[in-house]
This record gives sequence, structure tokens and C-alpha cells, in this order.
Amino acid sequence: ELKYNYQPALPYRGFHLCGDWRDVDLFREWMGRNFINIHRHAASSEEKRRGFYSLWSSHNVVLPEALFDQHPEYFAEIGGKRYKSNICFSHPEVDRLVAGETADYLRKRPFLDILSVFPSDNQDYCRCARCATVDVSTAWFEFYNRLTDTLKQEFPGLKFATIAYQGYRDVPQCSIRNSEFIEYASYSRCNIHPYGHPDCRHNADTLRAMLAWQATGLPIGHYAYEYDIYSTNCRFTPFLSMIVDAVQTSRRLGHVAVIPEVSLSPKSGPDVYAHHVQNRLSIYLYARLLWEPDQEVTALVSDWCQTVFGEAAGPMIDYYLAMDRAWTSMPIHATILGNALSAAPHLLTDKLRAEAAAAFASAEQQVPKIAEAAGRERASAALKRERALFNQWLDLYRTNADVPRLNLPLLAAAGDFAQSACRSQELATAARDTKGCSTRVRLAWTKESLLVKWTCQDQQIEELKAAASGRDGKVVEDDSVELVLSSGLTGETWHFATNPKGIQQDWRDSSVGVREALWNPDWQASTRLAAGVWEAEMAIPFASLGQTPNANEAWEAHFLRHRGGRHGPATAVLPNRDTTLLLFSSPPRTDRSLLWWSGAPGRHAPRNAALVQEFTEA
Repeated sequence: ELKYNYQPALPYRGFHLCGDWRDVDLFREWMGRNFINIHRHAASSEEKRRGFYSLWSSHNVVLPEALFDQHPEYFAEIGGKRYKSNICFSHPEVDRLVAGETADYLRKRPFLDILSVFPSDNQDYCRCARCATVDVSTAWFEFYNRLTDTLKQEFPGLKFATIAYQGYRDVPQCSIRNSEFIEYASYSRCNIHPYGHPDCRHNADTLRAMLAWQATGLPIGHYAYEYDIYSTNCRFTPFLSMIVDAVQTSRRLGHVAVIPEVSLSPKSGPDVYAHHVQNRLSIYLYARLLWEPDQEVTALVSDWCQTVFGEAAGPMIDYYLAMDRAWTSMPIHATILGNALSAAPHLLTDKLRAEAAAAFASAEQQVPKIAEAAGRERASAALKRERALFNQWLDLYRTNADVPRLNLPLLAAAGDFAQSACRSQELATAARDTKGCSTRVRLAWTKESLLVKWTCQDQQIEELKAAASGRDGKVVEDDSVELVLSSGLTGETWHFATNPKGIQQDWRDSSVGVREALWNPDWQASTRLAAGVWEAEMAIPFASLGQTPNANEAWEAHFLRHRGGRHGPATAVLPNRDTTLLLFSSPPRTDRSLLWWSGAPGRHAPRNAALVQEFTEA
């Protein structure tokens, strides 16, 4: 007789499967075997036999855009203008229409257990006279209350849920009804350090917000984003003890649901580039911890390695734990949608590279000693895959030595720019003949602003295209220059463009990857035209970004010059791949000149001469 009773600490344990859904059926089968009991895609009756609750969770509170022309009042009003990108939260007819659309969906899916609703994935929130009487969070949750009140009348057995996200992430001023759980979206946490790290402001802020939700007494869940840390150069992310801390923190806060995003991308290609393969160890740890949070990282890693590597487990345990220690020891912070390139030099210390080399060498000596053929083949294949994943990090580490770095001097005032900006950098173009069409950029910073000066040669200066006539017109379709900037900390990317008339266009890719064209920060652009050249100067206050760099901190940037669709040279860029690092140096220029050197002599061959920077010592 088999008799086993266990009450898991987390009633709802899930993974939200994103991306291309590579191996999705196999992954869901694995989820069921590992006591994962929920995902967001309305599990069918057949899928529910694997132990899944059927949850539909989506940005599903929307109206058909076709209604906009006849009824713009149903949509978001921002600055006195209506936009079809979101709905009005206070219009009675919107209540009726959304409830009707949602009810139609539910009638076709009687197997659904939980409906989680939330608005469009942007921050274009209605601020009409009625909506603006309360904050955005309160406006949304009052709408949620009315919507679920209506749906309960026809679907009394259905459970409801929602999320606390973007503009409605704060605790509202109203009470919240009809909720099986409210998931707090933690995309702004740091995915390098545990919550208790003394120098991690991101995690202190995230924990403070989750405690505020806990204080409401409502059933709270956690919409987690650990596996979204990188959108560029994705790599095996060895945040093992951080995952343990995250799940144990959710348990300590009394969360009833934890559902992190997991990407099943790319759709095809070698498995060592599939995100869920790269992170299969930590995903396994996550699943085990959701079922039983009181487990320790070494025991979990040992269990994994004994199964996968057999007699070669010992050195691989050492390898994973060394990667984990190096990860949480990094002196940087990272939220989501970043670039692993920025972490490589911090992660792959001399010590870690030596530990990894020793571990792999030892494991390879042990594999032939495995007696069982199947076990030997499994261990050999797993070891080969693990070496490939580590080599991906090594590739980034080596590439990092070739990433352009611009040393930005710190100025006492913007007026010192002409004498103290960094050395001019030339943008490259794919066209062969660029004579008379060069583009150069110089930068500096003050404690208040980033300063950028562009110098654009043009032999056809009289033919410059500058059709955009107002703020946020299609400037990048003109002759224009564009700065793409990211601190690498929050997942946000900022775009600033200006044309020869000084007309500005800006937008932000939000911390969750959504383009926000209505973002209008305070910044300045001025231009000057002369014979055969036009110049643009940008001054971008850090206050408009919500972030100020510390001295000697590095941000990421791309520089682009657009040609307005004219015949001739193509768009010019710096760099021609990956990113440029902006190093916010502390010394301003004086009469003492120093040569900046990376410590890598190979970088300073003639072909890399442009990467050498001069700056000065205070």
C-alpha cells in the first residue's frame, strides 16, 4: 500500500512558458512529473490530467481597435489626446464591453479554473477627468473589482486573479475583491544578489514593495523574471543560491503562487543555445524548491550531479558551486533584458577560470570509469554540453577585450565640453566610399547630464532631409543622429534622436521590453549647419532617466546616423556589433595627459588604434 501525505508550502507552483515554445510538450510533461501544477495558457481538459490547474493569464483586458474611430472615449486619454493602445478604466460602456468579450471567451472554455486579467502591456494609462481622480493603480483595481463582480454572476465557480505590474504595481487605495491571488511582478529585482545583500538597492526596494502587498492580508503571488535577465548573448546563468533565496523568501512572505517566466527559445539550432537547456540545472532547482522550499543549494546540486554525471559528480558539484559563488560575488547589478557581455569580465575571474578548468579535467578522467554504458554515455554527453556552455562565457570574456570603450571625463560645467570631451570616435558604415561623409561623436558628462556632440560631414548638405516638424515626429526617417543608451541596471533602453532642424524624437523600451513612444523626457538638442557639415549637440539630464551614474561606472550605448533614405552611404553606426561601453571617468582634463590602457596588448595593434583613449588626471 502506497500512502504519502504532503502539504506543499506553495499551493500554485508554475512556469510561464515564453518565446518560441521549443520542446513545449516535453517541457510540460517534465513540469507535471516535478509537481508543477500551473501555467498561463489555459490548460486543456487533457492537460489537466497531468495535474495542472487551467489558468488563462494574459494582457486580456482590451477592446477591438476598430472601435476607436467611432468611440475614442472608450480608450486612454493622455495629455488631452486619446490613444488606442489602452482603455479608459472609468467609462461605463467600457465595463460592459470588456465583460461581454471576456464572457464570450469563458463560455467556450468551461474547463477553466482561474481567469487572470490585466490590461495592455504598456504604460499608456487613461488620465481622463474621471480616471485622474485616483492614481493608476487604484483606477485599475477598481475596474478589476467591477469586472469580476459582473463575471461572477454568470460564472460563480470560476476563480479570478490579476497581477501588480508596471503602473499598477503599487498597493491601491481601494480594497480588492474576488482574487484567488494577486501576483507581484518583480522585474526590477537584481538577479545577481540575494534579497538580503547589504549593497543591493534594487532588491531592498523589491522586498519593501512585496512587504507592502503582504500587509494587505490579500493572497499574494510572485510573478518572477529571473530567466529574463538577458535578452542579448543569453548564457547559462549560475544564480543557484539566489534562486534558493528567492523561493524561500516567497515562502517566508506567505506567497500562495510563484510563476516565473521561462523562455523556450530559439525554435531551432543547437540545444546549447536554447535558453531552457542553458539553464536546465537552475530550472530543476526551481521546481524542487517550489515543492519543498526548505532545501539547501549544495544538496540540490549534488542530487542533480549524481544523476547526470554518476561517478564524475564530485568535480562537477565543485564546478557549479564555484560558478554560483562567483556569480553572487560580482560587484554589479542586473535586472532583466540585459546583455551577458557586461557580466563576463566580472564573472570569469582568474580564480573561477582555474577552478572550472580543474573541474572539467577531473570529471573527464572519471567518466571512462563509469561501468554502465548508458550512464557513461549520459555523463559524457552532459559533460560535453557543460563545457560548451562554459565556453560560451569564455567567448564573451574574450570578446569583451575588443568592445570599444569611451572614457567620458567629468566636467564641472557643460561649458567645458570643447576642451575636455573624450577623443572623437568615428562611426563606421558598410559603404565602401565614405569620403566626405564621415560621422564623429564626442562625449563628456557633468553630475547632472550626459553631453554628446555629433559632427556629420555631407557633400550634399543642401539635400538634407528634415521632414519631421514636431516633437516625436518620424525623425529617424530623416537625416538624423540617434543615441541608444542603457545603464544595464533596469532593463530599460532609451532612444534620443534629432534631425538637422533640431527636431527631437525619443522613446523608451521599458524594463519589460515594451516600446513606449509617449515617453517624453526633458532633454535638449541644438544643431548647426555649415558648408559640407552639420553638427548636433545633445544634453540629456540624468534626472530624466531616473538614474545617475556613479564615477567609474559603465553604461552601454549605440550611436547611429540615419541618411533619410537618400542614395549614398548607408546608416553609420558605432560599434558595428554588440555595444560600446561608456566609462564615466572621474578626472576632468588638465594639462597632464595619460594614456588609457586595457591591460591587453593585442588590443593596441594598429587596427585597434581607434579604441585607445586619452584622458587626463586631476
